[in-house]
Amino acid sequence: MLKSALLLSLAGLSTFTTAAPFKRGASGKRGVAFNDASVTKLFPTNGQFSWCYNWEATPKGGVADGLEYVPMLHSTEDVFTSGWDAFVDEAVGNGAKHLLSFNEPDQCGGGGTCMNDVGTAVAAHKQWVQPMAEKHPNVKIGAPAVTNGGAPMGLAYLKSFLQQCDGCKIDFAVAHWYSPGDVQGFKDYLNKFHDEVNMPVWVTEFAPTSGDIEGFVKEVTAWMDGQDWIERYAYHMAAPGVLVDGGSTGLSALGNVYASA
Repeated sequence: MLKSALLLSLAGLSTFTTAAPFKRGASGKRGVAFNDASVTKLFPTNGQFSWCYNWEATPKGGVADGLEYVPMLHSTEDVFTSGWDAFVDEAVGNGAKHLLSFNEPDQCGGGGTCMNDVGTAVAAHKQWVQPMAEKHPNVKIGAPAVTNGGAPMGLAYLKSFLQQCDGCKIDFAVAHWYSPGDVQGFKDYLNKFHDEVNMPVWVTEFAPTSGDIEGFVKEVTAWMDGQDWIERYAYHMAAPGVLVDGGSTGLSALGNVYASA
């Protein structure tokens, strides 16, 4: 997995408690962040879910019908750049309309790609990701996903990247969020994030590290569904012990909350 076991265990603390029914209109923003493509088929085709990703450029298995698989160039390691062009071509041929750039270049460890020098990330994006904008002009491209860490990480890193990446086609910004389960703090952070980048936002990883996790998920997903500038989001993550049960045969209680429509 590309995130730490600590985050997975924290996110799953209340996973198997009983969840009350929670109904709302479908937004189509919700995504499935997975390591095992088969688990995408556990999520309902209820209009809420429209996309999925696995921090890579190929799903390594069949994803559920009706979900757009969104390729990501996780980092510049050979394991990710090798075949990047071909994998993107395949994904676009299968209906992908979006691409994701690097995962957490602003941090080292925990899934981060450790590009502390923003200029390094800009040069790599121009080498690997920008050519896809020219090759597939109808595909929308995201900025690198950043943590919610303080400067020079997080939002500060992203703003510097956007300033330096002259000539880059960037259609949406990508945020991650991990903190204790403060609903208002989550909203405040994303409002600030949006105000400062002034473009649509995807939240491709989020999870509270403590508190009422099911209650948090209910509140923030409803809020994100109502924000026009938040285009898509994905809880971290569709894995056993979090959104999926221990045998990967169904959704956990928390997974059912996330999947509720």
